Amino acid sequence: MAEKRPAFFSSLEREILMVITLTGANLLSTFQIGGLTIALPTIEQEFSMTQELLQWILSAYTLAFGCILLLVGRLSDLFGRKRIFMIGCAWMTVFAVICSVSQSATMLIIARALQGAGASLTIPSSVGILGSCYAPGERRNKAFAAFSAGAPIGFVMGLIFGGVYTQDVGWRWMFYTTAALSLAFCVSGFLFVPHHEGQKGGDRRIDIVGAILSTVALMLFTYALSEAEFSSNGWTTPYILAFLICSVAIFAGFLLFESRIDYPIMPLTIWKYRRFALVNFVAFCGWGAFNAFLFYATLFFQNIQTTTPLQTTARFIPMAISGISVNVVMAVTINKIPARYLLMVAMAAFTASAVLFALSAPDQSYWSMPLPALLLCVVGADTLYCVSSLFVMTTVRPEDQSVASGVLNTVLSIGVSVALAATSAMAGSQAGPNDTTPLESYRAAFWTCAGITGLGFLAATVGADIGIVGESKPAANAKKGPDVEEIAVGGRDDATVV
Repeated sequence: MAEKRPAFFSSLEREILMVITLTGANLLSTFQIGGLTIALPTIEQEFSMTQELLQWILSAYTLAFGCILLLVGRLSDLFGRKRIFMIGCAWMTVFAVICSVSQSATMLIIARALQGAGASLTIPSSVGILGSCYAPGERRNKAFAAFSAGAPIGFVMGLIFGGVYTQDVGWRWMFYTTAALSLAFCVSGFLFVPHHEGQKGGDRRIDIVGAILSTVALMLFTYALSEAEFSSNGWTTPYILAFLICSVAIFAGFLLFESRIDYPIMPLTIWKYRRFALVNFVAFCGWGAFNAFLFYATLFFQNIQTTTPLQTTARFIPMAISGISVNVVMAVTINKIPARYLLMVAMAAFTASAVLFALSAPDQSYWSMPLPALLLCVVGADTLYCVSSLFVMTTVRPEDQSVASGVLNTVLSIGVSVALAATSAMAGSQAGPNDTTPLESYRAAFWTCAGITGLGFLAATVGADIGIVGESKPAANAKKGPDVEEIAVGGRDDATVV
């Protein structure tokens, strides 16, 4: 790295280990989702679960993860990002163990929800740590490129490990592995992550009412989206409509409440940062479609091309190689290419991958269309996550970074729920009572993904003034210069963190 290493890292090795620790936590947040995507049919048989109940093994995690991100962002800034990060890792360890010994579907779903809550503690705190450790420049770009690689690569690694475990030793090993890694990251976080005391002065009150309103609104909204497919009359089912209307009303109340208090959990001024809303919308489209795409790609391989879990896993392996390559390129180019064009590339890659799968036949050669599609979707995911995360850090003030990260990741979580609901609805509309294969349903889902990312592409084209997010200068809206605080690295009180 050309830039000088931050003074509070006694060596390059300690700096690298910190980045690996934070990246690992980001990886774990999606690792389990990928692994369980492969393992769901086996879990369904073991616990004799209905299709409606089965989806909650994934939905409970993402619901809990997304609903408290705004609160976590505020807690990280108030009580210290390192402290919240370590609590999150320890929490994930405990409930991963509980998941691994679950004896019923209900026990597993509850443990998954609590595990998701633990995962949500690690993401805003990690982004806040990286944002405070590095001034804008090449060193920060490389750190964020590595961190951003964690989420998409974690999902792919989960698919790989899930396939191997499910076929050879059992799905519970996914949680044994998660518990071991979570504990390892908790220990390495204590040793290598700089200490952050949190906000020492000013208003330290917590917006409990705002936290409750936002959580309830998101829970009702996500539940309605998840249940609509399985309810008797779909979207016209009375309780589905009631939940949707209530969620919108409560969210409107949340926004009104936030505008009237002095210590909001989500300061509405954060949306006044230049192009903050636009980048979040593009991320909403891309990340949601990415997760829906991988879900239906897995079903396409297993149900249409009748591959085994291990064979399906093998087909996803090149995605990890693609992801690493993309992030290496991003680390050295993000400070040279305007974010608008990078977002357009990401959305175009997503769209192309969905179209390739939509056009694939049951006997389609893996090398001709599925493989290019899988490689392209990783290009889109890694580029999108890196640009959007770094944009948040370079656009908002240092004291708003954890909150801004919470907002971004909440938007990503909602995007996944909306995309899965939209693709599920379109897939269901193509399913007839006498269908022997769900090929047309899956094609409808892929075309829906293409439509969602196409909308994101159009939004990205209007972001002409986003600029270059990795430039070696503070954003115009952010405070000039670093935010210096006393820290202790691994118990040592002899350094400072920006």
